[in-house]
Amino acid sequence: MPNFEVKSLSIAAVVLAAILAQGAKAATTDLNVTMSASLSSLPSNSSIQVLDLGQARTNGLVASQELYFGQGNTITFGTASGLSSGVYHGTTTATAAAPYTPSGPQTTNYLAAEVNNNVTISYAQNQQYFGLNWGSVDSYNTLNFYEGSTLVASYSGSQITTAQGSQGANGSYFVNFDFSNGATYNKVVAVDTKLAAFEFDMVASSTQSVPLTSAPSAAAPTLVAVYANAAQTQLLPGEAPLPALGSSPLAAIALAGGAVVASRRRAPRAQAHGLD
Repeated sequence: MPNFEVKSLSIAAVVLAAILAQGAKAATTDLNVTMSASLSSLPSNSSIQVLDLGQARTNGLVASQELYFGQGNTITFGTASGLSSGVYHGTTTATAAAPYTPSGPQTTNYLAAEVNNNVTISYAQNQQYFGLNWGSVDSYNTLNFYEGSTLVASYSGSQITTAQGSQGANGSYFVNFDFSNGATYNKVVAVDTKLAAFEFDMVASSTQSVPLTSAPSAAAPTLVAVYANAAQTQLLPGEAPLPALGSSPLAAIALAGGAVVASRRRAPRAQAHGLD
């Protein structure tokens, strides 16, 4: 075969590989996933469950062992060297900063992923909605959604806001994800790749597709207790199972007070479908 034909085939192979690679990327992002960072709260929907992470009395790391909630659901934390991922309370310099609320830094516990130490939330049933209060959003924070071992969607802090790393009112966002038309996930992995940390609370999920609206509704989400042991007898510090989210102090932050945050921060992107 002439040399120019070999070169032509080589170039064609490179081009084809690039096209296939782009197609593989699209396959993980072109699902029926709607992301909204424009709501001032979690949606009002009775199918949504919000994790109760308790309220410790002192700042710092509260728990880093495997945690349990609901029927067969777990939260696990990376065990690499360096800062520990886990449940935190308050703000610890150069380690973790509490997500912001209308009245200031969150006073309840929250989750934090540290560099090379992910936070993984695994569900026994496939889910179609996920929400969180994403604190001090950074470009090197990434939220990955999996169905089994397959990555189905991935969002970085850069897709939430251009204002990066602020620990004040303009740095925390209620971010909601709806999986529609049969799209689902059963594992969420919070990843931090550069500096401390990826902090988040108000972790919410539903097995149903949820309209991304914060319109007032009597169908409020409910709180779900998180346990420090598989037998689900040991609660986290300051935690107690509560009735409907709408009746707790936490609800004021999640369902109503977020409007204050929205009015004090730079307006986020209105809405995005899948990845850019």
